[in-house]
Amino acid sequence: MVDPEEKIYEFKPLQYRFFNFFCEGRKIIISNGYIKKSQKVSVKDLERARAIKKDYTYRVKGGTYYEKE
Repeated sequence: MVDPEEKIYEFKPLQYRFFNFFCEGRKIIISNGYIKKSQKVSVKDLERARAIKKDYTYRVKGGTYYEKE
């Protein structure tokens, strides 16, 4: 787990790193990814993942993320 407070996780296939988080309904949302150049987590990309999660959660709770049928 990269960010235990925000519950943001990562997976690292080969030289790539993807940030993700879980949502209700057993959904896994992949927020962003990058090619890793070192063993350290990119602070810039982690901040981007936090912002994406915050935006996603806000839009889902507000009912503006998915179109109404």
